[in-house]
Amino acid sequence: MRLTLAALGAFVMAEFCYYAPALLLLVCCITLDYVTGLTKAWMKKSLSSEVGLKGIVKKLSYLLGVGVGFAADLLISLAADSFGLPVELPALFGLMATLLLSLNELLSIVENLGEIGVPMPKPLVDALHKLGEQDHFREE
Repeated sequence: MRLTLAALGAFVMAEFCYYAPALLLLVCCITLDYVTGLTKAWMKKSLSSEVGLKGIVKKLSYLLGVGVGFAADLLISLAADSFGLPVELPALFGLMATLLLSLNELLSIVENLGEIGVPMPKPLVDALHKLGEQDHFREE
């Protein structure tokens, strides 16, 4: 389900050249997830510099993964062009990676806020958990 949403969103965003807003969304989601994670750890008195550093490295790796997606888009376009194929491939893989990671971060933010004690609307929590249950890429 999440992959389908990301693919559909990537197609729409690529069609309208919304690369910068998608990347900005991901950076905002990464930042909010990190801040809510720190807040949760502080409230549970389990702050750890080692865990925090691993979190930063993981978040930076997300951006590297997005870069790989955009590079794949470029390579496919260049290969098609070298064979004389008129392929107009927008940055679908890069945007799909961006949106998948943004959805993952949003789920984590909602989970963090719930553990902090912020009341969340039940339909939002249910929808995000449904997406999370079907995600084979999520690690706990």
